[in-house]
Amino acid sequence: MWPRETWGDLPICKHLEDNFETLRQEAELAVKDPTENGFEDAYRFLYEKGEWNHILLYHDRKFTEECETVFPKMCALLKQWLPSKPGLPWLSNQGEQAMVIKMKQGTDVERHSGPANNILNIHIGISGLKGARLQIANETYSWEEGKVIAWDGSYDHAVDCVNCEENERVIMMVRYMHPDMSAAHFKGIKKTHYEDVPLELQ
Repeated sequence: MWPRETWGDLPICKHLEDNFETLRQEAELAVKDPTENGFEDAYRFLYEKGEWNHILLYHDRKFTEECETVFPKMCALLKQWLPSKPGLPWLSNQGEQAMVIKMKQGTDVERHSGPANNILNIHIGISGLKGARLQIANETYSWEEGKVIAWDGSYDHAVDCVNCEENERVIMMVRYMHPDMSAAHFKGIKKTHYEDVPLELQ
């Protein structure tokens, strides 16, 4: 977990909290008609019962159609913040992403970990948060409306809505490149697991 006092290196955290009202308004409209607005199964292999859906806003270095049409105000803001380190190659297809995620009451996602430790998971709680749990490295955390939590997704973690008090929990997640990543990390490397390293960085 990255405590609030470290956020000087993570400007996305303050940006999200400062613009929460815009996010909340657009998310409320989006979840009223999730299928029409582009929500789809999120990581279906990680849970047996329930529903866990997301709508991608930024993926594979592109802002999605749903970002432009369903979250237009938030999309305009995201374009100012992402990518955080232009030019640096990605280690996986989750290099940097932005999405809104909803989880139905009763859903229990198994313990898992992200593909690399150069990406931080930045969450901001939107609605239906009471009773939802996030477990990271055997510690349990929760979300608060309009508040960010920042953490390293390469650690084993699990999430559930088993004891959620409302029908569904809604958050936004931004996968954000670790602030310590620099061109120097790629010296002498021609290819990452995911993509080639630009010649000027090798």
